[in-house]
Amino acid sequence: MEIQRNTPVARSSGASLSIGGKTAPLERKFAGATKVDVGFVFDTTGSMSAKRDSLIESMSGFIDELAGLGLDWRVSAIPFGDLTVPGDRIDSALPFVTNVAEAKQQLRGMPQFSGGGNEGESSIEAMSAAVGKAWRNDAVKVLVLLTDDYALNVNRATEITSLLTQTQTLCFAAALDTGYYRDWCTKSGGEWTEIASTMDTGSVLRLIRTLVSKVAITAAAVHAVGGGSVRKYLEITGRS
Repeated sequence: MEIQRNTPVARSSGASLSIGGKTAPLERKFAGATKVDVGFVFDTTGSMSAKRDSLIESMSGFIDELAGLGLDWRVSAIPFGDLTVPGDRIDSALPFVTNVAEAKQQLRGMPQFSGGGNEGESSIEAMSAAVGKAWRNDAVKVLVLLTDDYALNVNRATEITSLLTQTQTLCFAAALDTGYYRDWCTKSGGEWTEIASTMDTGSVLRLIRTLVSKVAITAAAVHAVGGGSVRKYLEITGRS
């Protein structure tokens, strides 16, 4: 299956950042706080097991990239299933961690949910719960949604768009091609990438590696261009 991506706003080359054809050293921009908190909002129903393994495999490189960009990082997982299925839930209580070993352990230990036989999972409710986590006030906030199913209660999808923009939370997603998943990403300053349950493990690994690289680069851009403000970053880059 072909992987589709939005055009990136920022890219990194060594210790520099290129936006709109203009390049500047990252280090020179990072005079203040360079904190970034990342939450992985993860559909852990049956078809997503290969995606979890690929994310775990990508985690070391992701953390290395965050550290290489001079970012003070924390990561956390928010596993979820289908709230209409007995036993499924959203676990938003997992703590933020600050080293690769703890991050991998948390991802490996995520509860696995049934999801039931119906179409749709509780991604809207999971995103809402994730925004309510204990983020650092001076950190760039990033949510990475990974799901290969539609959202239940789609009439509430615009609530997430508003919540992301109000809280200046970047959203990245590897998800189905739906308007609401795309909107969460594009309107918050992140990016959407298409995923499907039929993808082979190699394709999933390449997709997730690309996605987490974009997360690191965009978080650095928010600090370098917007002084840590997502709203200012979007205004300067013409995405507001």
